[in-house]
Amino acid sequence: MKNSYASVIENLKEVCELRPQVMSVDDGRELEFDIDKDVLFPRVFIKTVNSEYNGRWEYEFELLCLERINNDLSNLIDAMSLTKSILEDIISELNYQNILDPIGVICEPIYAFQDAQSSGWRVPITLFTDKGLECHNEIGD
Repeated sequence: MKNSYASVIENLKEVCELRPQVMSVDDGRELEFDIDKDVLFPRVFIKTVNSEYNGRWEYEFELLCLERINNDLSNLIDAMSLTKSILEDIISELNYQNILDPIGVICEPIYAFQDAQSSGWRVPITLFTDKGLECHNEIGD
């Protein structure tokens, strides 16, 4: 069975539900995903970038981890450190669950998101329906 965008999203969501100790934040809330919405919180979410056909279906989405910031530089540094740590935990857990291979996964910093009220990191991911995720291990048969 080939990977599909829906199956990958479902697996990402399941990792969050199955591993709350990894997917929780400092205040104890479990992280949740909002799909295809330009919402800031929950802190970690998935956003679709586009999908098009170039000889095969390609889907692009981003795994984002953001934290509210104010104008204080130390607050920005703390936010970037916290969100990087959370995202690294998530990527590590996705690798453990055989969903994502972290080799080649690149975290990109976000210093201003939604009117500069938040900062954090994004991980761009591409899904090819005929071969699975880029940097992705096969799911299913």
